[in-house]
Amino acid sequence: MNIHSKILWLLTILLISGNSHADILLTSENLNTSLKQMQRLQLQLQENGNQTSTDEYYQLGATASALAKLLTAEVIGHGAEQENLINLAIQRSADMDVKIRWFGRLKRFFYNGDAYEQYLENSPNGEHVADSTFQLLDMDYYLSEATGTESLAASILKMEEFLDRYPDFEQISEVELYLAINYRDLWRQYRNKEDIETVNKQAEKTRHQFEYIVEKYQGKDKGDIAKRLLDRFNTEVEKNPKLL
Repeated sequence: MNIHSKILWLLTILLISGNSHADILLTSENLNTSLKQMQRLQLQLQENGNQTSTDEYYQLGATASALAKLLTAEVIGHGAEQENLINLAIQRSADMDVKIRWFGRLKRFFYNGDAYEQYLENSPNGEHVADSTFQLLDMDYYLSEATGTESLAASILKMEEFLDRYPDFEQISEVELYLAINYRDLWRQYRNKEDIETVNKQAEKTRHQFEYIVEKYQGKDKGDIAKRLLDRFNTEVEKNPKLL
């Protein structure tokens, strides 16, 4: 199973596991509310001009992200029943320079994160820095084509820095699991190389991160997901006896 199939599998597990939004119905009313909110924020940003403290950027990003999640939930729950409304949401958002796209390989809509990036540039010490950083990291994890050792190592470094900087972040479990999966994918890159010591060190780092999540979230969805992934990882290692 390649990395994108694994990501899709993880997304499916997360959506099914008690947090599914299949019961949410996209309506013209809630769509209109989101679009009006984005329009209002865009007007406020224009009025702010070159002011450096602009929480409206964060609010715009949060509104766009929420709309992308609503559209995803609608497709998961009801297929193409509301295709006209979905297309209208994408077009009206694009007219306001808010880019939301459907990624078929992930079966999910994503907002491209421009407003979060602008918020971080304007307000590097603002109250929404942690969440803005997480939103970009989350998007990068799912959309990244990172498969080589250098790109995976760079992604891992961002996650490790986030965990160090924001240990009490509300959605920290997401980053912890992303990190474990990236550790595993980096191990897969290393295992065909001659440096067995490096391969085994990476395997141990992967195993430790999965075990940490299993223990920390015992009896919870993230713990169950990590346990399944850990079992599969151990089986994968066992098939490479020279690496044991």
